[in-house]
Amino acid sequence: GGAGAGPQSVNPVDLSRGERGSMDDEDYLAIYDEGLLLESEDDFEPAQALFHEVAANAPDQDLRWNAAAHVVTTSGRMGGEFAWVTSLLDSLVTADDSYPTRVFGKRLIASYYLNTEAYDDGISTCTTLLESEIVLYGNEERCLQLHGTTLADSTGRRIGALVVLNDITR
Repeated sequence: GGAGAGPQSVNPVDLSRGERGSMDDEDYLAIYDEGLLLESEDDFEPAQALFHEVAANAPDQDLRWNAAAHVVTTSGRMGGEFAWVTSLLDSLVTADDSYPTRVFGKRLIASYYLNTEAYDDGISTCTTLLESEIVLYGNEERCLQLHGTTLADSTGRRIGALVVLNDITR
């Protein structure tokens, strides 16, 4: 069970271990739910700490990604930069290096950069994601190669991106 959490809590939730000596999905779901409650009360710092715990350690990948999304959201609400956020997201992408995971992870990283007003890093993250190949399945399988580059104004400030799709099916 979870102990009540508040901004002054030293140990916001009960992190005791079950019979197996380790936490399972239910334990992490309880921590996640406590983070949601704190977030809804605009108590972002302890909420972020709970989401970080879940995103870094939960066995369930979907729960980890949901918690990671809340890490990004709370980071934006708190202001400031948290260097560990991009490392956390990169580690989640590495754990399951599928195209959908890379896209979601890079979108979260770009959101984090935009929330912290690091616009150049956000654009760069999106452009890097576009340097890949994807396969579309339908009536006929299509393989597309994506190329992207940043667009800059006369001062060198990044203002957008250009994306080219090349059908390399045949």
